[in-house]
Amino acid sequence: MGNIILTGVTVFVVVMIAIGMKRGLVKTAFSFGAIFIALILVNILTPVAKEVIKNTPVYDSINQNIQSYVSEHIATSTENMTETGINNQEKIINELPLPNGLKESLTKNNNQSSYDSLAVNTFKEYVVAYLTDVVLNAVVYILLFMVISILMAIVLFATSILGVVYDKDIKNVLNKADQTIDDVVENSKLSTEEYGVYILKSDKAEELKDIENYNLGYNLSYAKDETDSVLKNVLAKANNKLIANEYDDLLKMADELLNTEKTAFIFNQAMLDLIENAGDDTNDGKNNGIYKNFTNKIKCIYVVNVKTAVKEYGGDKNVTKECFNVYISGIDTEGDVTAKSRSDVNIIMSINPVTHQVLLLSTPRDYYVPLSISNGVKDKLTHAGNYGINVSMDTLEMLYDIKLDYFIRLNFTGFVDIIDALGGIDVVSDYSFSTHGYSYSEGLNSNLSGIQALWFARERHAFAEGDNQRGRDQMKVIEAVIKKAQSSALLNNYDEIFANISKSFQTNMPKKDIKALVKYQLNETPNWKVVSTSVTGTGRSDVTYSVPNSRAYVMDPDANSVNEAKKLLQKIQNNKKIKVKTTTE
Repeated sequence: MGNIILTGVTVFVVVMIAIGMKRGLVKTAFSFGAIFIALILVNILTPVAKEVIKNTPVYDSINQNIQSYVSEHIATSTENMTETGINNQEKIINELPLPNGLKESLTKNNNQSSYDSLAVNTFKEYVVAYLTDVVLNAVVYILLFMVISILMAIVLFATSILGVVYDKDIKNVLNKADQTIDDVVENSKLSTEEYGVYILKSDKAEELKDIENYNLGYNLSYAKDETDSVLKNVLAKANNKLIANEYDDLLKMADELLNTEKTAFIFNQAMLDLIENAGDDTNDGKNNGIYKNFTNKIKCIYVVNVKTAVKEYGGDKNVTKECFNVYISGIDTEGDVTAKSRSDVNIIMSINPVTHQVLLLSTPRDYYVPLSISNGVKDKLTHAGNYGINVSMDTLEMLYDIKLDYFIRLNFTGFVDIIDALGGIDVVSDYSFSTHGYSYSEGLNSNLSGIQALWFARERHAFAEGDNQRGRDQMKVIEAVIKKAQSSALLNNYDEIFANISKSFQTNMPKKDIKALVKYQLNETPNWKVVSTSVTGTGRSDVTYSVPNSRAYVMDPDANSVNEAKKLLQKIQNNKKIKVKTTTE
């Protein structure tokens, strides 16, 4: 689909359709392609071939035989196109020894318009001309199929010979693709979190052993079990020569670190992001927070990496026969895609293989909703990702009253290397805009590099629709990558491309379901209809669950748009046709 099933699944579907999972599928693909081309050629050449045959004895013979046949069953008729005349003619047609389908066609087309197009005046002349045209079409189809089939057989034979030359490279690509699917699925089972012990940058200490008897602050509000584990690790490493103190206020921790000597604090990246953005209650694209330079004033002297299991979703859906829902989370952080991070793009992709429809529902990052862990206290949707992808999924399930079966997580920073390895991509922009030293024109932007595509996908403040437009642009980048992956660029640099896919995609969709979708696409070749929509709201500032002592920019959900989204989700789930203003096919 320019159909993007996401994130990661769709890339593999397109690749395997393009070059085949096995040698046998390559031949099958060529065969179906040959048939498809033959049909197109027949439709194009039929009118020309008919005109050529009309000037040969073959046509005269056909016409004479048809006239003799008709004369045996129909007397000369000059009846006008009156109701009585038409009724009599319908009876005559029904009595002719012809197939029922042909009788119905004769009756249906028995009108003045057909008489004019066939250049006839009477009913009998109409029947002769119509049957002659039917026989002529059949002759033309048979002749064209014979000629084109011979030509296609020659082409297929030549292709099979050339295929031997590329067989080794194709097998290498397919083996690498299969391994990449394994890596992506395996990576999805765990999430990683990096915790650090931070002190002032001006502090002369460089290691844990240098901060003996320091106050060590920690906060259990964000991930109690993980923080407990990190705290034990740090204290053991420091031979228990640190004074541990629990805090429940993230901003108080930041104040003490900046203003108190001999202090150290345990933070993860999510906590640092929350501190730096605290107090930024505008949507102007600038960080107006009171701690906006916090990370420039501190340094990390010890790191602990923690891995936790991701909650299992799905597993009970037949993805080729039942509608299923996929959560697409877009993050733009540096590092491993398995790392916990706020989710700046939140899309629910509902796929119905029965009706061949795909619904893409985008939810703004600043949506002010209760998180699944906040006991009713509201927060920005983007903050849910800081607690793990489970919380993002559970929160969206609460908002829309649905069940999410799978997730696809995309790290757009990792897309830079993929795009560069592909040799650049072509993206169509809805607007002309500039950002971070790069300019984009309305319409086609050709051969964007990885970094150009990244900033195209990240920008939101240049648009009146903000996050909604950014979500659309990020999907455009994904579609462009998929399109480029279908070209020879994939074969030219597949090792590097697949390596970067492993770093940039994460999904919990089982390998068997991915393969089932590939097989379904190959066998059924459905014409997917993609419908895109997004919910809206009103912006303002308020406190959040994650940072309760500081105001932030939030968006109150528009109840009507949320309810409309619920109806669309329910309709596609119930195999009904869906339609909104923004639709692509």
